[in-house]
Amino acid sequence: MKFRITVPATTSNLGPGFDYLGMSLTLYNTYEFETSDKFIFNNFENIDKNLVYETYRYIMEKYSTKIIPISITLVKADVPTSRGLGSSATAIIAGMVSANFMLQNVINEETLVREMIKYEGHPDNILSAYYGGLVSSIKDNDKYYHFKHKVSPDLLFTLVVPPYFLKTELARSILPQNLTYQDTLYNASRAFLLKDALEKGDMEILRIACKDAIHEKYRGSYIKDYPIIKELESKYEITVNISGSGSTIIIMSKSRDFMKDIDKSLNVIPVTVDDKGMMLEVIE
Repeated sequence: MKFRITVPATTSNLGPGFDYLGMSLTLYNTYEFETSDKFIFNNFENIDKNLVYETYRYIMEKYSTKIIPISITLVKADVPTSRGLGSSATAIIAGMVSANFMLQNVINEETLVREMIKYEGHPDNILSAYYGGLVSSIKDNDKYYHFKHKVSPDLLFTLVVPPYFLKTELARSILPQNLTYQDTLYNASRAFLLKDALEKGDMEILRIACKDAIHEKYRGSYIKDYPIIKELESKYEITVNISGSGSTIIIMSKSRDFMKDIDKSLNVIPVTVDDKGMMLEVIE
């Protein structure tokens, strides 16, 4: 048996949606799996830290009496690693979905997604990559609830990917342990409007709703290109935010005339919203 799993990149937070809002993008990692008499890895740079294999084995050990060996090939790796675009989520989803498929889908979808979130540590990238589109989520009594929202087709999304990364551990460690009442209210009020502004494609409201007071001002100081690109908000009708924990910067707009002012040494990737999420295709 041979099958392929494609998982989209994701951006999260979009300003005030810290750790609860994620959106899948038209940038993909594709993995191919084939039954084998032993584990084989193709095109992976780091075999010792292979999240696809780790999560495949995790599901096998937890839900099966035996480990089924498999050949895993990284067919396409378009999602930049360690850049706040959910590359680890693509591997976790591919690993767990493939294991469950090999076990003839013994795990129901809700349980499988919960295992993914548990392994990743937070839901925003996992849920949006798995289901596609713009997804908000909350956790209550160890159970996750999520809702998928519409995004206006008039909105354009542009990723600016610097040639350096900001480690997730550092990106979280530099955040304050306590928040002021003012900063909490600032974000909560904007997060409430953000999804509606994205659905309507209202740039005037988006420019207000995407402002953040609890994480970007701390992480931005570690991303040298962020304040430079952020200044373009005063010149163009755009929003500039850190994607996830960085170092990628995501720009929302209705035109890309601002691109002439982006440093040519940076990797600029135009994308749209992926609405399908994870795709599994049986090849033979």
